[in-house]
Amino acid sequence: MDNDQPLAGAILTAMVIAAVVWATLGPQPVHEKVSHEHHAIAGR
Repeated sequence: MDNDQPLAGAILTAMVIAAVVWATLGPQPVHEKVSHEHHAIAGR
C-alpha cells in the first residue's frame, strides 16, 4: 500500500495547483487564451 502514497500526493498536489490556476485566471476558458496567443504568433 506504500506505493499508493506518492501517487495520491502527486494527484492532490496537481489538484491544488489546478485550483489555484483556475482561481487566478477566472471564469474565462484557458484554451481560448492559448489559441488566441497561438493565432497571434502564427499571424507574424
